[in-house]
Amino acid sequence: MATTIVMPQLASTMESGTIVKWLKQVGEEVTEGEAIIEITTDKVDVEVESPASGVLLKIIANEGEEVPVKKPVGIIGSADEVVGEIIEKQEVAEEKATEIEQKPVTKPVGKIFASPRAKRLAKESGINIADVIGTGPNGRIIGRDILKFLQEGKKPTAETKAETKLVAGEIVKFSPIQKTVAERLTMSYRTAPHIDLLIDVNCEKMIALRTFLRAQGCNASYNDILAKYVAILLRQFPKFNSTYGEDGIHLLSDVNIGIAVAVGEDLIVPVVKNVDKKNIKEIAVESARLINSARDKKLTLDDLSGGTFTITNLGMFGIRSFKAIINPPQVAILAVGNIEPRAVVIPGQIIAQQMMSLSLSIDHRVINGAQGGEFLARLKDLLETASLDLLMNRPTGL
Repeated sequence: MATTIVMPQLASTMESGTIVKWLKQVGEEVTEGEAIIEITTDKVDVEVESPASGVLLKIIANEGEEVPVKKPVGIIGSADEVVGEIIEKQEVAEEKATEIEQKPVTKPVGKIFASPRAKRLAKESGINIADVIGTGPNGRIIGRDILKFLQEGKKPTAETKAETKLVAGEIVKFSPIQKTVAERLTMSYRTAPHIDLLIDVNCEKMIALRTFLRAQGCNASYNDILAKYVAILLRQFPKFNSTYGEDGIHLLSDVNIGIAVAVGEDLIVPVVKNVDKKNIKEIAVESARLINSARDKKLTLDDLSGGTFTITNLGMFGIRSFKAIINPPQVAILAVGNIEPRAVVIPGQIIAQQMMSLSLSIDHRVINGAQGGEFLARLKDLLETASLDLLMNRPTGL
């Protein structure tokens, strides 16, 4: 019996996916659970496993096509099955389902039906979602409706047109992830007034602490250590663990820290959940899993969701310091530079010490400069003290 391969819904907010590559060709055998397609969403690239064993009879959606969730992309069956008959049965079933979907539905007066992604995009862009015309089932407002609304409100400039051309005359298309990053960060820089604060940190004790942890079998990175100390401060400075709303500041209950990772041409931000409750060993294991999954294209949408604060690190490229754009709807991001020997003045002498620069970008609608300065000064103190007890969640009286 034939089995239809459908575009999976990897999360409740996912509305569509794009076929990146078919890993099998028509006529080739496939085993249930074997990777058969590579797809991309606005957040992640993933491989989709075959729902059954058999032969790939037909490819319905070609590479590069965007397909709504739960819609067919291919058919698997036995070699002697007739594809035409299978498709005809599917079309009849879809027509019946469409008829049911299109029956009038009574909506509560004044209630706006919109997907979670549409609501998020509307909130981040500062538009009234009631002004948007929905094109989803029963007039539901979906993500692309918000993006279309924003695009229609802009006039293309000569600069925008020039950006699409390369010296060689070739146009390189954006991946769905690149499109999403561009939209979100442009929106962030346009709507959130950024303040950028810079501080230098003496890393001698932190380096010694990391060396000790590794000797104990804990393969913690500097990002892991930073994430833990940041999480401690987010509990003490709740505004930094919040989102901006028209009705006020929305304080968040969980402390979930995103670590920016470059994968090929894409920038993604996997999220370590509940960092304040994890010890450094648990953080190191989870962050390693996320980074490896990102490189192997095995991340799930859950791995990329729920971040409340982001850390981005360019130190491996020798970058001393840089300013980062806040990852909406978050209100702060920490940019980490390289660790390098610098001349440091101590009483009576100048010596070389391992130093690092941190840059904190904050949303001035939520956090003022004094609060940002206090947060960064406290982080400097934690890093220069480098307490193992804090990393292990031991009581310290802090």
